[in-house]
Amino acid sequence: MRNARARLSNSDLNKQEQTEDLTLKALRLFWDAYVSQTQLQDAINARQQYKNLVGVVQRRGRFGLERGGEYAQVMADYTDADNAVKTASFRYIEQLKLLEVQMRSRFDEDIRFEAGDALPPIPRKEAVSVEACVALDRRGRH
Repeated sequence: MRNARARLSNSDLNKQEQTEDLTLKALRLFWDAYVSQTQLQDAINARQQYKNLVGVVQRRGRFGLERGGEYAQVMADYTDADNAVKTASFRYIEQLKLLEVQMRSRFDEDIRFEAGDALPPIPRKEAVSVEACVALDRRGRH
């Protein structure tokens, strides 16, 4: 009878561990997808800034105010920013696919990730005296 109870208890613990592992994996995938989405948005914003800069350099060039090689440098930077958007987009789509597989559902529209800005208050704990720690340590050794 004891063996059966022990096996049942062990089985319950294993099931609980598996559930915790699945939950943590889903949270990790959710977070990775959120980070990928944020990086994609940052890359898109950076590309837009470089696109605006290309326009400014072109206008200055029309007025003869361009410094030598400035347009080529700005275009190279814009191309790098465009490639960064493509890379970030690929990563984001990849993370979403992993999340879909884990959640066993398909997301037909963009997922709105909402992470709150407010953190919960720090739990208040009483200060532990050094003497109490030493007393606990001594009890543990005996």
